[in-house]
Amino acid sequence: MGEKNLKHILKVNHKLSDAVILINKLKKKIIFVVNSNKLVGSITDGDIRRFFINNVSANVALSQIMNSNPKYLYKNFSAKDLKMIDKRIIRYLPIVNKNKEIINIFDIQKYNRKFYENEVVIVAGGYGKRLYPLTKKIPKPMLVIDKKPHLENLIDNLIAQGFKNISICLNFKYAYILKYFKNKKTKANLKFYVEKKPLGTAGPISFLKIDNTLPILVINADLITNLDFSNLHFYHNLTKSDFTVCIKKTEFKLPFAILNTKKEKIMSIKEKPETSFLFNTGIYMLNKKIVDLIPKNKKIDMPDIISKAIKLKKKVNAFYVFEKWFDYGTKENIVKVNKSYKKILAN
Repeated sequence: MGEKNLKHILKVNHKLSDAVILINKLKKKIIFVVNSNKLVGSITDGDIRRFFINNVSANVALSQIMNSNPKYLYKNFSAKDLKMIDKRIIRYLPIVNKNKEIINIFDIQKYNRKFYENEVVIVAGGYGKRLYPLTKKIPKPMLVIDKKPHLENLIDNLIAQGFKNISICLNFKYAYILKYFKNKKTKANLKFYVEKKPLGTAGPISFLKIDNTLPILVINADLITNLDFSNLHFYHNLTKSDFTVCIKKTEFKLPFAILNTKKEKIMSIKEKPETSFLFNTGIYMLNKKIVDLIPKNKKIDMPDIISKAIKLKKKVNAFYVFEKWFDYGTKENIVKVNKSYKKILAN
């Protein structure tokens, strides 16, 4: 039935900050809240992601954000019991004994699906100018990280998570990449698209030949993350989104004081203030109606498509990434990532 799930449990008096620390360590992104060992609530990764889009502090009680009426299964559940569960909005279910003590966890999505038919698009055509001269002969996605080209690591990660239909958009030094993968044995259905001219981070998507109308997952090739993409897939469908943009928060401390003035008069001063920003991580999920907004054979970047979708009143949602995320696009960063690659990917 699966792994034992004591590690998925927090007591009702814990804080959200405790839940964030715990859920980052879990492969199954769900936490069950107990009181005297009895199930009283659940917190999904989606609950936490939605909270952090509009909030900064995690110093709130679990009772404030948890679902206080969680669904569950008893130990000897049947197929009939599963049919009563709305699989569109629920992925993980606790299995409990007669005292409502949690003894296991059930992943409905993995039970119903062996792999995802959604197309994954890896945008890998960039010049890697910030990494020069490392990219003088080797394209940025093929720089070796943990003994293998990063593009191969990314493909392996996607396959392990159940995504096997993978399209790779190429431009700069595309022959190098095609030659490398020509005789590589892989469990993925790899397709390569070569741009005749640079088309940005969105333009290449317009040329894809996809056999279904399922949402597509788009990833920039220079990213390293331990995000479980199936959680993004589930969230996109759950929110009935047209366009889901993965975002993350960064904090910035100004190295000097700022002044508030009125004409020549100084009204106030604040020493080295700290602020935070939500930024685009380069990971997206798009419905076909968004793909249709991308003009053919025109250089255009994903932020332009996001703006266009918003103006057309499409449903554009944010997916907050509290998982580890790393951009290795500079020489300094690639040195760092080679030292800590396994830690970045560890749950």
